[in-house]
Amino acid sequence: MAKAEYEAFNAAKAELFYKVKSGWYRLMKSDREIALVSETIEMLESLEKLALIKFQSPVTDASTPAMQERNTAINSSTGAMNNSGGGMGGMNNQQRSANPMETASASSGGMSSGMNTSQTGLQDLFRAKMEILEQQNKLVLLYDQRKTEEVALNALLNRDLETPVQISDSLAIQPLPADKSAIADTILNNSPMLAMLENESGAYAFMEQKAKKMGLPMLGVGLNYMLIRERAGNTSMMNGNDMIMPMISISIPVYRKKYNAMQNEARLMQEAGNLQIIDLRNNLMVLKRQLIQGLDDAERRIVLYKEQEDLARRTTDLLLAGFATTGNNYEEVLRMQIRVLDYGFKYIEAIVDYNIAAAMAENLMNSVKY
Repeated sequence: MAKAEYEAFNAAKAELFYKVKSGWYRLMKSDREIALVSETIEMLESLEKLALIKFQSPVTDASTPAMQERNTAINSSTGAMNNSGGGMGGMNNQQRSANPMETASASSGGMSSGMNTSQTGLQDLFRAKMEILEQQNKLVLLYDQRKTEEVALNALLNRDLETPVQISDSLAIQPLPADKSAIADTILNNSPMLAMLENESGAYAFMEQKAKKMGLPMLGVGLNYMLIRERAGNTSMMNGNDMIMPMISISIPVYRKKYNAMQNEARLMQEAGNLQIIDLRNNLMVLKRQLIQGLDDAERRIVLYKEQEDLARRTTDLLLAGFATTGNNYEEVLRMQIRVLDYGFKYIEAIVDYNIAAAMAENLMNSVKY
């Protein structure tokens, strides 16, 4: 039973190490997400400045090459007609009366186009501002979550809850304590909970033997030795002679049902312990399978989201360069920047999930070095 209690202590210690490591990885995840959201906010603020420049200096259709060619053609045609003979005076008057209308129409079209461009720039400005506000709210939430996780970690470490916890900037993949193929055997051989149940079952087997022997007759053999002083005036023949007295005792148990019940109790407790061992072995194998699945899934997601994040960043750079040149696809730039943030979050989450799974493997295999 003492060995069983010791294994329970080892299990509690391994569980504590797992909780501390998990809390550490979650803090690391929060720090990386805060850095990523801060970077996104800076990017969105730069887009907001570009949108403001676009709104303040809109490019109208009247200054485009097509509109310039049209205005030049109209002016040339008007000049040629003005230089014609008098017989064409009526027609010149008609052209003079028509040209102002066309010019006014073209001017009105240019103003309308400029107004549309200005409205588009204002819409882009509003979109950027809305996205910045949303990301700022997300940043505040991440700071609150980090504070909560910091308090939880300090509680596990049994220290002041307001103690600041500094996390390293690097988010690296932690190695497994053993190869995936050897995890199952290591779990079964080193699991403290399994060792605890096995020791408890062994203790119940000894309790059954004890109860059985307590129900048997007991024979006692002993020897008494008594020192006798010689006293003056004592006429007893034993005066001054030490006495040796052999003794034999027999104890016959009367309440047989009591000892039979004790044996049955110990036997049933042993059977229950054996069944718990079988159940725990099966559960450990299920946990091992879930652990391997989690590790494999995290590995795939790490590769996938890292590649997607890189591609999204390249696409964002290309769209941003195009927007700075032509002023188009602003909404697509915003959408792609949010996808960069989303893929970055998923990449960080995949690494943290892998590290927590590795910590769980250490917990199940009881391989943490103290």
